[in-house]
Amino acid sequence: MPDGPSLAEQEVQQALAACNGDRDAALLLLGQLLSTARRAMCGGFLRLGQPADPHQSRRI
Repeated sequence: MPDGPSLAEQEVQQALAACNGDRDAALLLLGQLLSTARRAMCGGFLRLGQPADPHQSRRI
């Protein structure tokens, strides 16, 4: 296991810093970021379609 904070913990710390330590504001910010990321991912699936076999390895 890597030393130091995980990527999720780093995002939380950045959100807290951006909101001057206000926990509620940081939670709202993280929720907005999650919602935006989800919307972007859903749009990608609509354009490209889901893979036929999710267990198939991706080849470039």
